[in-house]
Amino acid sequence: MRILIVGAGQVGKELARELASRGNEVIVVDKDEDKCDAVTREADVMAINMDATNPRLYEEVDLHRFDAVIA
Repeated sequence: MRILIVGAGQVGKELARELASRGNEVIVVDKDEDKCDAVTREADVMAINMDATNPRLYEEVDLHRFDAVIA
């Protein structure tokens, strides 16, 4: 599955780690660059440093190609 997680806080990071370990393609979005760096160090995921309220984000990630969005 292709999954977008909005937020790389404690819950988002744990979800990203678990979902990626099960073979899912996970992309995490957070406006805090340090949180993006941390989640990519701890899990095999891609992180985008951007405010999730910016509509441009969803155009860039091609939102309709995701199986799930978790916020």
